Order: sequence, then structure tokens, then C-alpha cells
Amino acid sequence: MIMRKIILLAIPLFLLCSCHRDGDEDNILQNQATSQAALESSVRYIDSLYLSDGIMATDSMVDFIQNALQYTENYPEDEMAPEMLMKAGNYGMRIAQASEDQEVRSKFAEQSIDIFNQVIKVYPDHPSVKYCYWSKGIIYEEILQMYPSAENEYRDFLHLFPNDSLAPVIQFSIDHLGQSMDQIMEEVVTRN
Repeated sequence: MIMRKIILLAIPLFLLCSCHRDGDEDNILQNQATSQAALESSVRYIDSLYLSDGIMATDSMVDFIQNALQYTENYPEDEMAPEMLMKAGNYGMRIAQASEDQEVRSKFAEQSIDIFNQVIKVYPDHPSVKYCYWSKGIIYEEILQMYPSAENEYRDFLHLFPNDSLAPVIQFSIDHLGQSMDQIMEEVVTRN
């Protein structure tokens, strides 16, 4: 008899919780959609300024990076998560390349490397993974001037994607690691 009362009391409680959970799911989905739309809008804004006027919206890029990291933490299973991380990593790399302040360059370069490593770790089968290795190589070579690390990233790319259309570009980068464009051109002219 007591068990029957417990069951009769538990059923409405269960139904109430189930309804509440559905409401929570709706809220989660709505928050996710809103966050995703805001990130996509930020990308359009940032890219349009850069493409049309050559303006780097650094503050907007920094905001995007933080929002993208939060989004992918909240919704790691979302199919847009790896793209958002890639965009965040690329924005960080762009900020690092443009900054004349060594501390800012290092901060955003290292953050971008961390973001690209996150893509590789969490989304290892995503098509953008190959660009993570390439981008990390560029960061190590051009921004941080850590040539052994750059070579390791480039070699990882070649090992994992030997037949990729970017392989010749990556090999060229390895062959001319640490050289300026003038040095490369001089070498090309000397060979011919």
C-alpha cells in the first residue's frame, strides 16, 4: 500500500520533471541558436571590414575568439564548433601577425596554437585538421620564429597528408624555413 502511494506520487512528479526538462532543452536549443547566429554575424562583420577596406576589427576579433571558445565549450557536439574554433584561431593568428607589440604577438600566437590543438584533439576527423598543422607551422615560423617547432608542424602535416594538394607548399616551407622572401628569390635567381 505504501509502495502504491509512492508510485502514485512519483508519477506526477516524474511528468512534471519531464515537462520541465523539455522546457530546458528548448531553452538550450534556443540559446545555442542565438549564440550561433551572433557568432556568424560577427564573422560577417569582421570579414566584410577586412575584405572591403582592409580594416582589422581587432576588438571584434578578440570578442569573437572568446565567444567562440565559450560556444564550443557549451556545445562541443555542434557541427559548427570546429569551424568556429578555426575562425577563432585564424583571427588570433591575424592579430598576432599585425601587432608590433611582442607581448601581444606572443599572447595571440600561443592562444591560436592552443585553439588549433583543440581542433586536432577534439575533432580529429574534421577536414580542417590539416589546416591546423599548417597554421601552427606558420605561427611558429613567421610570428614566434621557433623554426624547429615550425618544421615539426610542417612534417606532421606531410606525414598525415602526404598526397594533399598543399604538400608541395608545405615542403617548400620546410626547404626555406627561416629565410626571408629576398633570400628565397635570390636562391631562385641563382639556380636559374
